[in-house]
Amino acid sequence: MKFVALVFVLITFSFGKMIAIESDTLWTRSIRYSDGIFFLPGDSLILTNSWGRFIKLNARTGEKLNETKLITNDFKSIFYNDGNFALAISLDADEIYILNVNNFTSYRCLSLSKKDSAKYSTIEFIDNDTIAVLIKRSDGRSTIKIYNIKNWKIENEIDLQNRDVCYFRFSPERKYLGIVSLGDFSPPKEYNDKFLLELFNENTSEYLLIDSTKYHEDKFEVISDVRFSSDNKYLIQTMWESKSKIWDLQNHTVFKELDINHALQMKITEDQKYIILADCRLKIAEYASGMIIQEYNDIPCVRFDVSLNDNSIVTYGNEQISMVIPFWKINNIEFENCISLNTVKYINNNLFINISSNSFENYKICVYDFTGNLVTNLITGMTQAGSNHIKKRIQLQTGVYFVQLQIGNNMFFKKFGVVN
Repeated sequence: MKFVALVFVLITFSFGKMIAIESDTLWTRSIRYSDGIFFLPGDSLILTNSWGRFIKLNARTGEKLNETKLITNDFKSIFYNDGNFALAISLDADEIYILNVNNFTSYRCLSLSKKDSAKYSTIEFIDNDTIAVLIKRSDGRSTIKIYNIKNWKIENEIDLQNRDVCYFRFSPERKYLGIVSLGDFSPPKEYNDKFLLELFNENTSEYLLIDSTKYHEDKFEVISDVRFSSDNKYLIQTMWESKSKIWDLQNHTVFKELDINHALQMKITEDQKYIILADCRLKIAEYASGMIIQEYNDIPCVRFDVSLNDNSIVTYGNEQISMVIPFWKINNIEFENCISLNTVKYINNNLFINISSNSFENYKICVYDFTGNLVTNLITGMTQAGSNHIKKRIQLQTGVYFVQLQIGNNMFFKKFGVVN
């Protein structure tokens, strides 16, 4: 068995390339042409590409579990929502397929008539049973249709008029609808030289202009992403060639500007302490100040996904996938069950380990060497409330080793050295 250790470990990929990994990177591997990467429930990931191919990976080790071409049609884009299925828009943008990510089956669920002269543009999951689909027509008008995916009936239809909509986002519980567009699309096709960010009220059908970008000094400000906070109080406006912003949705003013000028994607953690962002590299900002507090300069990142409870981040960029344990989950940082791996010492052929816990939890401790090889499954047991002192006799050669503490789906790591 192999496990990729956390600090300065060398890993061999299928192409024989050796890569040094940062201290909080669990594993990394090379994969070409991925246009989407998502966490699945449990311990796996799904990667997608526009050829309709799904690749399933073990989230803990990066091991490939399955690779399947679902249908003969190529895909334009694929959308996933933390459940058991994904939705894919066909390459011709006139069909939508539902894809089961457990048994790798698929079928067509929606299609447009040729006479409509319309194309599917993007899909937004509102909840597990409801989706919103952006449809663009050749006359420039756009429509959002909201479907119940249990029966594929239309719940609502929003006429976006002549807006040339790029994408949209619903806030939790559909309180707000954020729309990013290039302004008015009126034949002949003439785009405005700015992006518009608007809020739409489904009940009143009214639009409220929040912001518009500028063109200056040969730089074109682009709104690359918008995300709502989980409490519906704030809206993050991710920018390219300009500072990203957080808007207060109660008074429609800028709550704070972020010292981030080239972001492609952002997400606020559930506890609203941190902002995770991609600007060709993975970065983490403090939510309160907006300042960058962690940069992963050797992790290419143009898109990412975050696991449940923000325990880990998977990134994709430059044909490389990396699994990152964020700094607030490393070593002494406590998980939701208030367990931490405090100290590891090797003295006279004995390994001394200290674990803190506020509850009774089953645990497993393994030891890995510098190259990531499993040395031994050291011990299994149950923690007691308070400080737990573990002593286990084990003979090790001089070198660098790692202890892995596993409790449920959570893993903790500590490095220690042996000098004989």
